[in-house]
Amino acid sequence: MFRTVPISIKITNVFGGFLNQFGWLFFGFGMIFFWIFGAKADFSFIHFRGEVVTVQGISLGAYETSYSSNEVPVVENLFKFTDSFGDEWQGISYATGRYYNEGDEVTVEYPKGKPEYARIQGMRISMFGPWVLFVTIFPLIGLMFIVFGFKLGLKANRLLKKGIITQGKLVKKERTQTEINEQPVYKLTFIFKDRLGYEQEAIVKTYRTHELEDDKYETLLFMENNPEKVILADALPGKVKIDESGIIAGTSGSKALAVSILPLVSIIGHGGYFMAMIG
Repeated sequence: MFRTVPISIKITNVFGGFLNQFGWLFFGFGMIFFWIFGAKADFSFIHFRGEVVTVQGISLGAYETSYSSNEVPVVENLFKFTDSFGDEWQGISYATGRYYNEGDEVTVEYPKGKPEYARIQGMRISMFGPWVLFVTIFPLIGLMFIVFGFKLGLKANRLLKKGIITQGKLVKKERTQTEINEQPVYKLTFIFKDRLGYEQEAIVKTYRTHELEDDKYETLLFMENNPEKVILADALPGKVKIDESGIIAGTSGSKALAVSILPLVSIIGHGGYFMAMIG
């Protein structure tokens, strides 16, 4: 028989806790820098791997952008040229601190058959070179935390619904090399017995050890056919309580709403910006 898990607890498990909240914060802020810099990286080298056509073009003027590299402004150079079929094209190339005056003759290059990727020789099609993609490391780190925290949240929800309820006893407390908010993280080891009477271990790493040391025995849940899948109720993001009849209570709707703010802001904000870019 499965238990009913309140939606507020499900939401808090999936979006709450340090891993999830830190992940969404890091991802959300990191994506801002991705849109500002990373999305303007030049990948034209992908198209220039084959035969390149070179023609002469005319500069239509140059303008300093609001971006700079090493305090040198990035310049937008407009130009026009005629391809090998006699069709006239206009394009934009970017360079740091380099520009042509209107009417200057420029050398234009483009991949054979792809004049839409034309650029002034020695310049780039986009605002920055590929090196600027280093900024993607920040949202990627956040995404790693989100994925890991999301998996833990789903695991917690499954165990709350299907897990066997029992009691565990703290037998070991070890300090790790990690700190969160300048507080040391501890590895706590609990022992409990499965349905067959065999002793099993449940390990939790947390800096909020007081929540798992306030009772002689802590409530935990494990999968009957796989006791290695286990959680402690007090280690969950919400204040989950399970009574003797198996009824689950705890996290309020306001708590669930609070932990949903960062994910919602990130998804709506960055998703909306992406849709506006491609729209």
